[in-house]
Amino acid sequence: MIPNSARSRLPIAVAILVSALALAGAGRSIAQTTSQPTSQPTTASPRCRDLRDAMDRDEKSHAWTQLLADAKSFDHDCAGTNPILKGGALLSIGLAQVRTGHFDDALAAAKQCEALPGNQAYAIDCRMIEAWALDGLGRISEEKVVLIAILDALPSKGSSKIRKSVGAELAAIDPDAAKAHSHRSRGRGHDDDASPDARYYGTGFVVTADGQIVTNWHVVAECGTYWTSDGMKLSLVKSDKVRDLALLKSGQAATQVAGLRGDGPKVGEAIVVYGYPLPGLLASSGVVTTGIVSAPAGIADQANRVQISAPIQPGNSGGPVLDAEGRVIGVVVARLSDAAMTKATGQVPQNVNFAIPEGELLGFLKEAGVAPAPAPEGAKKEVSDIAAGARGFVEQIVCSPQAVVAADSPPR
Repeated sequence: MIPNSARSRLPIAVAILVSALALAGAGRSIAQTTSQPTSQPTTASPRCRDLRDAMDRDEKSHAWTQLLADAKSFDHDCAGTNPILKGGALLSIGLAQVRTGHFDDALAAAKQCEALPGNQAYAIDCRMIEAWALDGLGRISEEKVVLIAILDALPSKGSSKIRKSVGAELAAIDPDAAKAHSHRSRGRGHDDDASPDARYYGTGFVVTADGQIVTNWHVVAECGTYWTSDGMKLSLVKSDKVRDLALLKSGQAATQVAGLRGDGPKVGEAIVVYGYPLPGLLASSGVVTTGIVSAPAGIADQANRVQISAPIQPGNSGGPVLDAEGRVIGVVVARLSDAAMTKATGQVPQNVNFAIPEGELLGFLKEAGVAPAPAPEGAKKEVSDIAAGARGFVEQIVCSPQAVVAADSPPR
C-alpha cells in the first residue's frame, strides 16, 4: 500500500512525449534536451499510436495496472533510443509502479530514466518519480536529498509553480529544511510567478455575440483576474487543461464575431495567424503572419494538434488560425523550442509550430453549451483583408495571478 503521505502527494498525470515544446503564450520553455543525437521517433505505426492513446486514457482513468502494461509495450516497441519517447515511457512506467505500490520497481525506472543519454528534458520528472518511490519505501532522508536537488536544479525564472509544489513535498517531511531552502532561493533571485504584480499575456478571439472569447488554458491557468488590453474585464466560463482551451466572457455585446469553417484544417492549405506576440516589443496593434498547415498531427503524431508553418512567438497563444477566406480552422497553442531542438539534434527547426484543430475547439464549445457562428464559404481574400477583419474579433488577453485558477473553475 502507498503510505498516506505519498498517496496525497502523487501527481494525477505525467506529461508524455511533449518535452520539446515551448508554450507560445506564457513564454515558458519546457526543459531542454542535450546535444546528444537521437534516433527518429517511431510512433508513426498504428500500433504505436494506439499505445500512446491508450496510455493517455489509462492515466486519465487512473487505470494504473493497464498503464504499466501499455507503457512497457510502448517502451519496448516504439521508443527506440529516442530520449523523449523513452523518457516519457519510463515516466509512465514509474508513475504506474508507484501508484500500484511497487516502489522498488519505480525507483529502478526512475534511475533508468535519469541515466538516459541526453535526458535533461526529463531530468526533473525522473527525480520526482525517484522521490515518490523513496517516500513509499520509507527512505525519507534520501527523499529529502532528492527534493532539495530538484529545487536547486530548477531555473531561476518561470519555475515558481513547480518550486512551490516541490517545496510543499519537502515541507511535508522536513519543514525546517523547506523554510531554509526557500530563504536561499529568494536570496539567489528566484522569481515568483504568482506575485499579484505579475502579468501574463496571450491572444483570444470572440466566438459569440454576447462576448465570449476563446484562448488557451495555459494563458490563464495561473490567474485569478482577466481583462483585455483595452481594460474590459473578463470572467472565466470554462477551461480544459487536456485540450489547452479556455472560455472567457466579457459581459458586453460583441461588435464582430469570428466565424468557424466547420470542417477543420487541411494539410497544405494556406493560413493566416493574427495575434499579439511579445507585448511591449512588437506592434501593440497586432501582428499578422502567414504559412501553411504542414502536418495533420503534432509531435509524435499527437492527434489533438496540427503542425503549422506560420511564425508565432510568446503572446500568440490562444489566437485564431484562419483560412484563405478568414474563417477559423484552429487555435495557436505552441512552438517547437529552437534551443531544445538545436541541442538535441544540432539543427535549428524552421517554423515548426502547432495549433489545436477546429474539431477540438468545436468539442470544447459544445461542452460549454456554446454554439459558435458558422462562416459560409466565400471568395478567397487578400491577407491584408483577412488581417483587417481579424482586428475586429481578436483581443489581447491580460491576466494576473491574484488567485490560482483550476481547470473547470466557475466564473469569478
